[in-house]
Amino acid sequence: MESRYRHSAVKTALIAETHGKCAYCESVITHVAFGDIEHIFPKSKRPALCFDWDNLTLACSQCNSRKLDYDEVSFPLIHPYNDEPSTHLLVHGSMIFGKAGNDLGQLTVNILGINRPELVERRAERIKNVWVLADRWARLSPGPLKESAASELELEADIDKEYSVCIQKLVIELQKSTVSTS
Repeated sequence: MESRYRHSAVKTALIAETHGKCAYCESVITHVAFGDIEHIFPKSKRPALCFDWDNLTLACSQCNSRKLDYDEVSFPLIHPYNDEPSTHLLVHGSMIFGKAGNDLGQLTVNILGINRPELVERRAERIKNVWVLADRWARLSPGPLKESAASELELEADIDKEYSVCIQKLVIELQKSTVSTS
């Protein structure tokens, strides 16, 4: 009975739902690993939620093993579906911090190791690659080429892309700087 959630259709649905990314750190895990079916609220502490679809997500093995059976009702982690990350987290380049005074953000960053060196490095690479596109966009004169580059930039910030939280922040900052220099 306990292995029912391991059915391949469940995993396939979770991969689609999370765009193949870890629900916590946003790494595309299907490139390098199978990914773990994660119980947001641990089945060891909340057995009634073991087969509850709303309690399942996809996580990388690093986040899954760091989280283990963490389940403090008074000090929860950011819920990957119910909480808006920007409410609790501050993105600065390739680093992600819990907002000052925000326990959910602080705990999530610390417990899951959101700034593990390999994550910071991969985020920095992704930002650098998108920055090349952003620089090209900024240098273009208004017209169809600039509009096309803007559309490309927006696509890079889509939720299905790796580290979309960091890239969305970059795109927002670019938009602000363009408005303020116009």
